[in-house]
Amino acid sequence: MNARDLQRFIDATHRDPALPRVYCLGDSWFRLPLAPLDLHRQLRSLYKGKAIFANNAVPGRTTAEIKGQFPALSRHLGALEIDVLLVSMGGNDIAGHELAEYLKRPDEPQNRGPYTAAQPDIVERHVRLATFHSAMNTLEEDFQRVIDIRDRFRRDCRLVLHSYAYPMPNGRRATRLGGIFKAGPWLKPHLVAAGLKTLADKKALMRWLVDEFHARLERLAATNRGVVVVDSRQAVKDSEWSDEIHPTDTGYERIAREYWQPVLMRVFEGL
Repeated sequence: MNARDLQRFIDATHRDPALPRVYCLGDSWFRLPLAPLDLHRQLRSLYKGKAIFANNAVPGRTTAEIKGQFPALSRHLGALEIDVLLVSMGGNDIAGHELAEYLKRPDEPQNRGPYTAAQPDIVERHVRLATFHSAMNTLEEDFQRVIDIRDRFRRDCRLVLHSYAYPMPNGRRATRLGGIFKAGPWLKPHLVAAGLKTLADKKALMRWLVDEFHARLERLAATNRGVVVVDSRQAVKDSEWSDEIHPTDTGYERIAREYWQPVLMRVFEGL
């Protein structure tokens, strides 16, 4: 978050000191380049005059890069008297270029690691199970670090995590300004390299990865006070994808209204 955005937030708290203060930490779901309506903007619009939002998000941030913001988070939580912390983290670790680390071709050996129960055939054939499990352990530890920072510097702050929607691995790139800005694709090339041929198979494998990620978030919410999870796995229709991993404006609007708003309503009522 740059100095100008921080000052705007501080000024807003001086004008309306009684309004809840919301701090967004994360990736492109909270801040898209050159896009009119990412999730943060949708939430800010829904709660205009009802809450004050600070946005410390950068598109493309991996969890490792978000961890670089932990010192700033530690300072801001207490100094800015944050009431609700929203975290969008882990998407680029699962549905980004890191995806290649978890995938394998069917003829490559499988190390199942701690997965004792059989997984769907497409997962057994194409996911390095031990590698993915280790990555999810690290990701869960990183989320726990966020929770521990919250507990130390602003214990009564409510923490809201979210699962990402099941992505659309069709190879579509993100484009802005008539094609001047381009990014991606993030999924299809890696899935094709691992031997997946049909869109249905690609989607099925990505669903499993997102479900595993969501299960880790639910475990964190169950074992830590003041933590809730927005389950947006099924929030985006096939027609609402702008590219492989980012919804259209309509998709973000519906996610904010139908999935986030009910959760935040309960959170704000409990403040």
